[in-house]
Amino acid sequence: MSNLEREIPGYHSGNRLIRRASEEAARFSSRRQFSRGSLDNLDKAVTLWQNGKEAWIASNHESDADGPLVAVSLRDGGHPEFLDKMFLLMGDKILRKKFRGWVASSYRQVVVPQQGSGNGNTRELLKTANNAIPALLKEGMVAFSFPEGTRSRDGLLHNATSVLGHYIGDEAFVLPMALEGARELWPVEGFPNFGSEVTFHFGKPILMTEIIGEIEGYEKNSGKRVTKNKRNEIIVDVIMRRGIAPLLPERKRGEYSDFSVSVSDLLRNGNHKQKMLIA
Repeated sequence: MSNLEREIPGYHSGNRLIRRASEEAARFSSRRQFSRGSLDNLDKAVTLWQNGKEAWIASNHESDADGPLVAVSLRDGGHPEFLDKMFLLMGDKILRKKFRGWVASSYRQVVVPQQGSGNGNTRELLKTANNAIPALLKEGMVAFSFPEGTRSRDGLLHNATSVLGHYIGDEAFVLPMALEGARELWPVEGFPNFGSEVTFHFGKPILMTEIIGEIEGYEKNSGKRVTKNKRNEIIVDVIMRRGIAPLLPERKRGEYSDFSVSVSDLLRNGNHKQKMLIA
């Protein structure tokens, strides 16, 4: 048990050997490349983090190989120190799966409740996560989230949950990421296709101060107050539209294909209905 695990209830440091074995399996079974500008964007994010900014990474999710591939991308991108501080916001459903749950439990993580998971400890999990996640970020850890909350079975982006918006700080930044080809490497239903090509995309870091500024500008101009729940939804919507979706081919952007929608547009007209991961 790590020191942080002792000090912060709800944080699990996982199993380093299983994590590394999964990472090497993903590296061995795939051909990988970084898209143009991705390594520069990763460098910018690490610099912000090293300068004391609260750090988040958010990615699309379409395969069981995604977790190990994220690890490969950070290590091969020249920043193992960023990887070594990363923890996942882990939905409680997957931990009750046999093999998938065993692998998932190897990651550094904080478990958050998922709607419809059938877990009778929802309130307890939520309370623990509400304390653990801010505490870890204060210690300089890097939070990782799959905003959609579950794997995409068709490879398209689907409605995100509001979890990231619930926990992220007003002074934080998000490094948007997209994995292209992970679904082909390891389909949700099927066997791995060894040798598949995977492209790592990192977008420009998104500063929360910019999104919050747009929300406050809407409040000032409209005279309407934005509720906390709506604020959380808008934050995630912007990260998906401006951060993750543009990194993917048009055919995979799904619910987030319109990049021109402003925060004011979303607040005036209503953004798409989001799934609620946190009960």
